[in-house]
Amino acid sequence: MINLINDVATVSNIKPIVVQGLMNNMGYTLIDNLIEQSYDDETVVEFNIGIGTLSLKIDDDEVKYIFKPSKQLESGIVAAINENENILEENIYESIDRHIYKTYKDML
Repeated sequence: MINLINDVATVSNIKPIVVQGLMNNMGYTLIDNLIEQSYDDETVVEFNIGIGTLSLKIDDDEVKYIFKPSKQLESGIVAAINENENILEENIYESIDRHIYKTYKDML
């Protein structure tokens, strides 16, 4: 299994324990909102989780999970599969280019 916590920590320069803490807090917040929604007798509860929508369909004691990626994530996935396009890699190269250009400009 791919560990996105470590990968996000690496590319964002944030310690993995901090990223994990944020994800834990997201989970706690999701649960809190789910409890609040349960008082409204909703059978489907949707959450914007940043990279898409997580829908929980509640039937008695059974929960069904549905994930719908955001348009940005979906287009990135399609580009990765069809064109082998790596958006993260492109962003890193653009960032390096900007830093080199800024350093060079500052030296002049």
